[in-house]
Amino acid sequence: METAHAKPLLTLSNGIPLHTVEADSKETLEKIKNALKEKGFLNL
Repeated sequence: METAHAKPLLTLSNGIPLHTVEADSKETLEKIKNALKEKGFLNL
């Protein structure tokens, strides 16, 4: 980042990290969502 004089990606999202999660089924996606919520990584 220093060499390229780049800023962290968080500056594009106002400090909120954004990620895309894909799954083969809605059930799997729901399990992932619940696990992320339990660990405090997902705030909806």
